[in-house]
Amino acid sequence: MGMGLSIARSVLDALPGWPPDCLVLDLQMPGLRGLDVQRLLTAGGIRVPTIIIITAGDAPETRERCLSAGTTAYLCKPFDDCALLAAITRVVEGAAEP
Repeated sequence: MGMGLSIARSVLDALPGWPPDCLVLDLQMPGLRGLDVQRLLTAGGIRVPTIIIITAGDAPETRERCLSAGTTAYLCKPFDDCALLAAITRVVEGAAEP
């Protein structure tokens, strides 16, 4: 099992007993990708506001796949610290990104 997959599984296993206020996942994480993690959360009934970071372009179908999987918001690289902090604030306060 790769390191990325091992870490993702450990986080998923810990979530029911320790739900964070927000998760930030990269769409292209090694092993279990960010969208895979989001789908597992949704399928498991785990509701955690999630931001997905997209590295390679902002295709409308990518945005739709993320949002339909239950992602609360997403950011496209490159972005600055202020954009990330604003997205985290929005999802933690319950305001989904349009």
